[in-house]
Amino acid sequence: MKLNRKHIKIIQLLLNNHTSIERLSFLVEVSERTLLNYVKQINDYFDNRIAITKIQQNLTIYIENEHQFLNQLDEVIELTENAHSEHDNKMEIIFFQILKNKICTIDDIAEYAFMSKTSVSNLLKDMKAELEVYDVSIIGKPNVGLYISGREYDIRKLIIEKFSNKYLSIEIDLQLR
Repeated sequence: MKLNRKHIKIIQLLLNNHTSIERLSFLVEVSERTLLNYVKQINDYFDNRIAITKIQQNLTIYIENEHQFLNQLDEVIELTENAHSEHDNKMEIIFFQILKNKICTIDDIAEYAFMSKTSVSNLLKDMKAELEVYDVSIIGKPNVGLYISGREYDIRKLIIEKFSNKYLSIEIDLQLR
């Protein structure tokens, strides 16, 4: 099983101080039951290098072998960040494909991005939630396709703030600076 960013956040918060279950579930934005499931998964993943224990309504982390644990934690953080970066890159590909073509079907996107239609649909769900912050939306019309809706200003702001990776490697002409 892989650990995700919420698992890592739990570990980082507990490394700073023992914390109540209620507060930790609030900080990680999960229910208390889900938090306890995450704790069990963390304990299983690190296999005796650490133990997160529940004492009354508080969680405390005990580290058996600090050196091994910190090395393994660094690896997990790196893998998680790479996976998140890859997720963002796929979102960027999908966004620009829809923007470029004005109207695009899920089949077209899946073929272009070398992904399954299910993966594209799942990414679109994530994207719709993230794009709401910018007042931009991806709208799907049956028998037509997907298109991006929003004011030009909001779309440009979204591109600059969220999808700027595409432009990081582009050299700007000296006359424009």
